[in-house]
Amino acid sequence: MDIPATEVAAREHIAQIRKAKGIDGPESNTSDLEAALIILSEQLYQQATHFLLELIQNADDNSYKALGPTLNLSYSRRTLRLDCNEIGFDKKNVEAICKIGRSTKAELGNRTRYIGEKGIGFKSVFKVAEVAWITSGHYSFKFDKKETLGMIAPIWEEFPEPRLPGHTSILLRLSDDYDPGELIAEIKSLDPRLLIFLRTLRQVNLMSFDGGRIWRSTLRRHDIPYGKDGENIVELWHNAEFSSLKITNFSVFGLPSDPKRPGCTQSEILLAFPLTQGNEPSIKCQNVYAFLPIRDYGFKFLLQADFLLIASREDIDSSSVWNRKLLDSIPEAFLKAINEFQNGKLRYTWMRYLPSRPSLTDFFQNLESAILRLLSNAPIVENFAGNLAAPSKLKSVPVDFADDNGAPLICSSRTKSTYISQNYSFEDVSELMRLGVESLSAEGFLADLSTLALENPHGFRQMPNAWHGRLSKALSRIICDDEKVKATVSELEIVPLYDGRWVSPNQKNICFSNPLGGLTVPKGIEVFEIHPDAARNHFRRSLFIHLGAKSFSKDLVCDTIVQMHEHPQFNPRNQSNEDMIAHMMFLYRANWKNVGNHDLWLVTEFGSARRGSEIYLDSEELHSATTLLKEHRKEYPFLHEDYFQAFSCTDLDWTAWLVKNLRLAKYPRLVVPSTDPESILSKDFQLLLSTCSSQQILLLLRDNWDYYSTWIGPDNSLTMEASRTKLTEKLSSIQVACCGGREAPLNQTIIPMGDMVHESIIEMFLLDIPEPEDTRWKCLRHLGVVVESGAGPFIQCLQRLKVSGASLKQVSELYTQIQRHAVRHGETIRNAFRTEKLVYIPVAMTGGTENWTDLSICVWDGPKILRNTPCLKDYYPEHQHFFYNTLGTSNATWKTVMEEAQYIQAFDSLEYISQIFITLSNYLKKEDHAKTVTPMDGKIFQTLIQASIFPIETKDSNATFDHLSTAQQSEIWFIADRLHLRQSFEGLVPLLALSVESVERIYPLIKKLDLEHRLLSKVARGIPATKGLTKYHSKYTLSLRSKSRAIARILPDSLINREAVTAQLCNVEVYSAEMISIEWKLSVGSKNSGNLSMMSGRSESGRVNMTRVGNVLKIILRENDVDLARPPLELQEEMSRFCGITNPLHAAILHWILIEEDLRKIEDGLQRRGIPKLPNELPESENMPRNVSKGEDWPFPTLGATPLDNDPKTSGQRRYRGREKYHRTKQESVDPMQSFINKFNLASSFKDKITRPWKDAEAQNMLSHICRLENMDPYLLLPQRNNRWTQWIRKAGGYPDDYIVTTFNDRLISHGKSDLSRTTRSAQTFPATVKVVGNGQIRVAVSALASSMTNEEILFAGELYVSKLLEKHMGGAYSPDFHWTSRLRGRAGLLPYEHIDETHSSFTIDDRSGQFTELISRSGYKDAALWSRYPIYHIEVITSEAGLDSAFCLDPYQVHKAWNLNVGMKLNSIPEEVFVLIRIYNVRTDPELALWVDPWQMHIDGLLSLKADSQYEATLLGLPPSAGFAEPVALGLPSNHGTKKGLEKFLHRRSKSTQSQNNPMYSYKQLGFGEIRLLELFPGTGEMPINGLVRHVPLESAGQYSALSYVWGPALKTFDLQTSDGKIPLTVSLHSALKRLRDKDVSMICWVDAVCIDQTDDHEKIIQIRLLQSIFQKAEKVFAWIGEEKDNSNRVVEFLLQIRTLIVNPDEWPRDLPPISSSWFENTLTLDEVIWDEVSLFFQRDWFHRVWVVQELVLASKVRIVCGSWDVNWDDIFSALETCLKNIGTMRFPNLSLRESQAIYPVQFTVSA
Repeated sequence: MDIPATEVAAREHIAQIRKAKGIDGPESNTSDLEAALIILSEQLYQQATHFLLELIQNADDNSYKALGPTLNLSYSRRTLRLDCNEIGFDKKNVEAICKIGRSTKAELGNRTRYIGEKGIGFKSVFKVAEVAWITSGHYSFKFDKKETLGMIAPIWEEFPEPRLPGHTSILLRLSDDYDPGELIAEIKSLDPRLLIFLRTLRQVNLMSFDGGRIWRSTLRRHDIPYGKDGENIVELWHNAEFSSLKITNFSVFGLPSDPKRPGCTQSEILLAFPLTQGNEPSIKCQNVYAFLPIRDYGFKFLLQADFLLIASREDIDSSSVWNRKLLDSIPEAFLKAINEFQNGKLRYTWMRYLPSRPSLTDFFQNLESAILRLLSNAPIVENFAGNLAAPSKLKSVPVDFADDNGAPLICSSRTKSTYISQNYSFEDVSELMRLGVESLSAEGFLADLSTLALENPHGFRQMPNAWHGRLSKALSRIICDDEKVKATVSELEIVPLYDGRWVSPNQKNICFSNPLGGLTVPKGIEVFEIHPDAARNHFRRSLFIHLGAKSFSKDLVCDTIVQMHEHPQFNPRNQSNEDMIAHMMFLYRANWKNVGNHDLWLVTEFGSARRGSEIYLDSEELHSATTLLKEHRKEYPFLHEDYFQAFSCTDLDWTAWLVKNLRLAKYPRLVVPSTDPESILSKDFQLLLSTCSSQQILLLLRDNWDYYSTWIGPDNSLTMEASRTKLTEKLSSIQVACCGGREAPLNQTIIPMGDMVHESIIEMFLLDIPEPEDTRWKCLRHLGVVVESGAGPFIQCLQRLKVSGASLKQVSELYTQIQRHAVRHGETIRNAFRTEKLVYIPVAMTGGTENWTDLSICVWDGPKILRNTPCLKDYYPEHQHFFYNTLGTSNATWKTVMEEAQYIQAFDSLEYISQIFITLSNYLKKEDHAKTVTPMDGKIFQTLIQASIFPIETKDSNATFDHLSTAQQSEIWFIADRLHLRQSFEGLVPLLALSVESVERIYPLIKKLDLEHRLLSKVARGIPATKGLTKYHSKYTLSLRSKSRAIARILPDSLINREAVTAQLCNVEVYSAEMISIEWKLSVGSKNSGNLSMMSGRSESGRVNMTRVGNVLKIILRENDVDLARPPLELQEEMSRFCGITNPLHAAILHWILIEEDLRKIEDGLQRRGIPKLPNELPESENMPRNVSKGEDWPFPTLGATPLDNDPKTSGQRRYRGREKYHRTKQESVDPMQSFINKFNLASSFKDKITRPWKDAEAQNMLSHICRLENMDPYLLLPQRNNRWTQWIRKAGGYPDDYIVTTFNDRLISHGKSDLSRTTRSAQTFPATVKVVGNGQIRVAVSALASSMTNEEILFAGELYVSKLLEKHMGGAYSPDFHWTSRLRGRAGLLPYEHIDETHSSFTIDDRSGQFTELISRSGYKDAALWSRYPIYHIEVITSEAGLDSAFCLDPYQVHKAWNLNVGMKLNSIPEEVFVLIRIYNVRTDPELALWVDPWQMHIDGLLSLKADSQYEATLLGLPPSAGFAEPVALGLPSNHGTKKGLEKFLHRRSKSTQSQNNPMYSYKQLGFGEIRLLELFPGTGEMPINGLVRHVPLESAGQYSALSYVWGPALKTFDLQTSDGKIPLTVSLHSALKRLRDKDVSMICWVDAVCIDQTDDHEKIIQIRLLQSIFQKAEKVFAWIGEEKDNSNRVVEFLLQIRTLIVNPDEWPRDLPPISSSWFENTLTLDEVIWDEVSLFFQRDWFHRVWVVQELVLASKVRIVCGSWDVNWDDIFSALETCLKNIGTMRFPNLSLRESQAIYPVQFTVSA
């Protein structure tokens, strides 16, 4: 080392350094270098105190002779001193400290732990210090920042303080502008962990003297020598406290070359693992070191490596190849550490150090996965055998599969090598799973168990009972989780039996011990009994039950016996008689019931075995099988007598049990015993039928009906129905003896009864039986025998005749008998005839086969044309009382004929079809008169329309008609209702094939079926044509003109062109012609399909031709008809049509006027009938709207009313009055050519309509537009229905396609200016527009108020934003108290605007100073610069959430004002008032602002669309070149008079502006790992500014704080939070919340997302959002800001708190809450709906719809709801709401709005404490 030996040598060395830097030379130019040094020293680190670490690092790089290398660091009186007991600086050290970037590592080769770079790092001291003195050995010099190159050029000077021998000392004098508090805090925060990775330094002594107080601390490191386990432990002492760390060194070779590490190819990685006092892992986040701490990256261990850092030396250079090599070596270093742990106390806990960081994008982002990947295949985890194995090959045993000691249940030589050791805690196993250790699955456990049970069954069965219980518990849980594994477990032999065997659970009849006592299991019945020891273990017993084990019971034995008997392989011959009898004896004693209809084996008297259903039981009863089959006993099996001996010892009726349960029989069986539902008559019964009399058979059935009814009685079984029917048919067909010696089938017989008149039913068969009155004979009704008196037997006779055949005489005789019983059995008779077809229609009358029909389709009497509907009067005239009165059969109606019509076929005659239609029309005519046809019958008529029943003729054949058609719209045919029209179109178009006379008779049907549109008289149009010489008839002309005003008096009021008709009547002209022909035209086809064509009929001679030419009505009569006294009928018809006369009375008066020549008689006749005279001008209707326009006429939508022009020269014409003043001014100043151009431009907007097909064009609107161009009266060209809306538009000088604005309310209808407001609307008034559309119908559009309203919060935010902009750009010329003319200004703390009027704009500025005019001029509205005086500006602010091109709403007042103040109307004059529209859009996301001057001109230019139904829907269609757009921060834009159309010229774009140095914006600093920001909200009241302080704190030790939950609302930030580090912009919503929450006396610590998260840093937002759960969990309370008081929210909160108090604790009533009685809640349920509507509005506020609200409520320990002046507990509000919703169903007047609040905020949601 080259250390100067004397002070002289040291001085010379310093002088050489200064000379080398050119300081003392003649040409020193160091200004640039000096500037660079200043920048370097100030910007080297963000944190000013980082230089302390650099100085500590330099001290560690020094050389020491002393045993304890020590650094003393002390602060006193704005100086900082460092003393280090090193040997001293050599020349290279001094030269390095005097240079920039020169490292002392250049000559150190592969030295792996040299950390110092005395050059660049030392310069950081000048960020806080002005002068630095250094003394070392013989050196004594300083660096003075104020001197030239003072930071690198040493100045020799004696050390200003006493020197310590053998020490190198540095003394720093702090700069005057530096606050030493930060330095003192940094000194006190120094941590002993910084000593871990230093090379030589072992102790740091710290001292601070400040304000008379001395603080001292010592940081010390002690290395413990290596122990037996090879562990390298370091103890760190902080004064008297110490902590231990396990250190691992790992050498890295083959490092790439790097300029900063010249010649270095190897380095070293050190890992330090913190330990607790008990040598357990101490888990905390640790720093990463490059010998000194860099920062916390979230690792649980300390990591040290020779990383190359970025220029600020506060982060690792991720682009360095050197660093990448070190990074890649860290997993191997971690593996080495784990291998070292295996020999020490960390063998089973090291996995707690595994890295587990959140997903971050930094230098170490892939390190965690690399470590896990390497470790997963390394032998580092101990298995159960005690050996180390790779984690990926091991399994952890869950608690469910382990014994009480944690050891695996299945512990064999094979499993020990695959299970991890039980020395690992269950908590640490989850970390091992990250390395690939798998949890033992249920499938794996079962596989290990199966292997153990198969390979070592003896060892498995020798396991203790407790072990088997634990195993059973595990298996039970597996089966519960997955039922599919039950089969696998059932195959294992895990069930121990009483006899020592082990069986699998899939064996049947496994049961527990026998508790039956007296009952003994018969021989040959195998039942497995579980060992009692296993049954006593609860878990084993539960498992066995789950797998099918049963309790020992008699039912189990019974089931076993039954199953054995029914088994296909059971052979009864292999059983002894004793065993077979024992089986039945056990069943009998166990009281077994044969529920499943089982058929068991028994022994017969001859020793054979037969099924019980085949065996008979001996009995001494009269009709038993023993008696009846006595002669044939050997052919039929009877029960063995040993059964009688076995059962004789019993006291019960054992024979009944045998019959009932073993299916034995005492009586001959009716059917063959079989399980097949197809029962077959048994040979037993067939034998009886052949050997016994019918009376014996009937007595057998009667006396034993309970037995035989099983097969032939009623039953609900569908499967037995078919066989039951066949069997019944068989028995009912047997021949039986009847009275009189006759025989008949059983089902045709009747039991003789005393009330029967036998002579009337002589042809019926009466059974010959004893005691016919015995009620037991009624069982024969099931076999078809009539067994009861009354009408029933005769109805049954009818039913039998339907099968056997009948005659009219028989049926009529039965009807007579049935009628005899109608009084007592009327309902029974009607039910029978309603449900069955019992009406007989004879063959001779039907023309076909016999027909039994339903009564419902019959009538008693009807027209003769009925074919398909029987008229019973024709068949049974003598039975009118029976059918008409008893059965209620009615006569035919129109519906009957309608149904008959539906059966019309193509082969029916035209006469028949015609009679059907005529008959139906006659009925309909009568029904219409009686008004019995209801609207519900429309479906019946529709069915008739869709039926093909209408005969159509096309003359394609000689038939009376060609085909049948439906009357649906798609079918093209017509009805010829006039003879001349039939003659004209016959054979040319399809016609209904009925004569004209028939058509007249069926007109009621045509009208009902809505077929009038097919009448030729309705659809055919006659076009008259004059032929030959035509002469003017002056006399006829004079006569009609003299009567014209009389005819005009009877014109209907609804005639829309009444004036034009009157004028044409007055100008009538009459001509005569030699001949008039009429050519008939008919439209054929469909308009919708597009194939509509015109069909011409045959021409005929006509009599009248009437045409209108201009203002003249021209009438041409045939020469033979020119007779004033006898005008032709056609003249009256044409005149009525022309005049619109439909009233028959007025038509008669018209005829009278035409034939009467005495005008005085005409006048007298009209007066007598009260027909008023025609005035000189049309009267004004009293219903006309008042003229609401005070200035110029308003072109749309409101029309004013003005009188008609009385000038005779312009009579009949109308002038267009819309914007009359504007047009008059224009016309006075332009030449004719310009006028033509204006008309052309106006008409061009309708070019697209004119070019469209006429059927698609809106003719009314287009012609109205043409009339506007030519100032013509549209009502002369557009005939419309006369209604009051049309009159108002017409009276006002408007056109038929104009709108008129009105308002509707619940009391009256008012007209004129719409009562519509942007923000405040009457709850009873609904604005609307009325328009008469093309077909004359009225369209009324009522505004949906709620749908078009914008949230008031958004409206206020927009207006407040504009107010601040105006205040900024207009300065004192703008006063919000005077110029803000909206009611919303009151929310900004201003006095309410006193002159509230719906016509006021948001802002009204009388721009006397010209500030606003200059503003819009700069912004691009060039015309404003030419104005010599400044107008009044009406500024309307429209705020919306959507984009610029979206539609927005404008009130009619503002549109009217925009039209009135159109600058273009003023021509060259200077406007006195100007309308300005400011649009703020995207208000919730990225707010932008657009300003438009004179928006009406934009509408004229086609750039702004206005659609009016009530409110106006405005849409921007383009961007005007002169419109001004403003930015929220700087309104002014450079003036631009060009025509650039680019969107960027007009859209507002926010940009960052240079903030004032006095009030800069707050600059967010980077958060550390696990840190959050908290806001200290300073106290304040009222409108005082909001002040506070933002600071960083660790989340885990943040202390007490509150969190705020609120709705962001509009993104416009019009308020500020003032802090010492700058201002933070606030939204309106957050400003209101903080103003409400702050305390008036003390500060409040709170977390607010918009303040505590840097909203411009997406990376930070992601990290902080992940911490939200912890932030809200750790908060002392959460304030939920609902918003300001509105919609009576104060009343709502008070109401809910009263409900809560009344339910929870009514005895302790809060002092500030108005008290109520205990019965108040019940009465509240019947209150009006107002309070419920207010509750619903409260819960519809935006806060309850936030995405995060559920998380915030659930996580918070305490939630306070803040709304207006209320601050209440959330649980109280929520509990009250639940009570409301729970009781709302019991309200007498429930309100839907409160139910809707339940959907908005479901009551099922609960809040955890």
